[in-house]
Amino acid sequence: MKYMQSLIISIFILVLLLLMAGCGSSAPQTTTINTSTASDEISFSADIQPLFNTYCVVCHQGTSASEGLNLESGISYQNLVNRPSIQSSLARVSPGDTQNSYLWHKIDGTQGTVGGSGARMPYNSPRLDQANLNLMKQWIGAGAKDN
Repeated sequence: MKYMQSLIISIFILVLLLLMAGCGSSAPQTTTINTSTASDEISFSADIQPLFNTYCVVCHQGTSASEGLNLESGISYQNLVNRPSIQSSLARVSPGDTQNSYLWHKIDGTQGTVGGSGARMPYNSPRLDQANLNLMKQWIGAGAKDN
């Protein structure tokens, strides 16, 4: 009986430690942000900006934004779409053309294949999950609308 109580207490402590370890992580947890259904048009404000808010704004905000790219709400779209990249000859986002959009290559980790530089984004964090990568690719491919 005493052995069983010790085992239960040990398991409880282990679970508690694992939960606490997850809460202290400095990297954002990989979560799918998409609020649209498969039949809905992807919305910049409802689907794409929340990705920036969750994964990018920590570095890309204000006048000291990394690489001069501010991705805060209200300014991110105009800083991305049809704007030249400073790391590559591509536009940051070329509406309807994912392969010629540097943003896509930065989050996909293929920036070096298009003459770009630097690290995959989000910097020093886990790669975006496949659902969020697909969401970004679909938004760019569908014309990168400001909706």
